Amino acid sequence: MEITSQCFFVLLFSFNHTGNTFNSHRIILAAKEKGGRGLQDQVVEQFFKAYFEDEQSIGEDSVLLDYSKRAGMDVTEILADDSKYRDEVIQEMKSFGAHCRGVPFFIIDNKFALSGAQEAETLLDVFQQACK
Repeated sequence: MEITSQCFFVLLFSFNHTGNTFNSHRIILAAKEKGGRGLQDQVVEQFFKAYFEDEQSIGEDSVLLDYSKRAGMDVTEILADDSKYRDEVIQEMKSFGAHCRGVPFFIIDNKFALSGAQEAETLLDVFQQACK
């Protein structure tokens, strides 16, 4: 199996203020609804950049506004109305939480789930199975 793309990002572990991430989850769901998985992926990547690279709290509305805008999404209305996507996020948390028994928790291709730290060989094996 040939891997044809590279991924690179900087992780800074000295920063540890996540804050309440409920609004970020509402925005991520809205992004999928408004622009499909493409927009959703861009928003998630910007939130990861905010937290892991730029040491910003994704629990702060100003950070969510800024980094969502960088992904091409205006989230002003979502943040102004706490009810938007609230029920959907709660339902997703209930559903996901029923199966998540460790951190990290990986869902690969919506077919495979791995809970807890895994050896590299285990992850590679699951990725290869998912590519079949």
